[in-house]
Formats: sequence, C-alpha cells, structure tokens
Amino acid sequence: MNLSQGLFQTCALGQCASLPSGLLPGWAKGVIALEILGFLACLGSFVLMVLYVHVKNDQKIFQTMAAGLAFAAAGFILIGIIIYGSELSGSTFGWAFGMTIVSGLFHIGVGVLNVMDKFSPQ
Repeated sequence: MNLSQGLFQTCALGQCASLPSGLLPGWAKGVIALEILGFLACLGSFVLMVLYVHVKNDQKIFQTMAAGLAFAAAGFILIGIIIYGSELSGSTFGWAFGMTIVSGLFHIGVGVLNVMDKFSPQ
C-alpha cells in the first residue's frame, strides 16, 4: 500500500485528503506551528539581508537581526523535525523530510556566515 503523510495532508492509493485540525494530536499541531514559525523567520531573515546588502549597507542592525532570525528559523525547523521524527519513528520518510533537515542546517550556516561577516575587519 502506497501511503504518504505530511503535515497538512495524507495520501493513499492515489487519493489525497487534508487532515482536519480537530483530529490531529497535540504534537502534530506543535510541529505545524514550529515549521510555520521557522518559515516566517526564514522570510524575515531574507528580507533583512536584502535590505542590508542593497539598501542600507551601513546599518549593521539589519545584519544582526538577519543572523538572529536565521538561527531562530534553524531552531524552529530542527525542533519540529526532531518531534515529528520521534513520534513517527517506525515510518519511512520521504525526500521532503530530508530537504527540511537540509533547510535547517543551511539556516545555521547562514547565521554563522552573518556573524563571521559582522565581526570581520572591513
């Protein structure tokens, strides 16, 4: 049987259905909240970096806030991954789960590079 489940829908036998939020366990709602917060922090970090690089290069506060949001995004995403993976430990995970892990790790890299750039001599 071909069954796949994500945060927002489940698919079996070629048919997909949205998961009603009332039937979701508490840990699943928490994972959804963490992943959405991680995505929003990622967008905020991106916007602040674009502002810092192209508009206000002398404003280091944009770079500091972008680094903080990148680390926050990594934290939210990776904690959500850990909870999801631990609750469904007997399942097989697809490529999207792997890409989410890569995303969280890349956000750590973005935060580290921002911090290194901030404290490097100009």
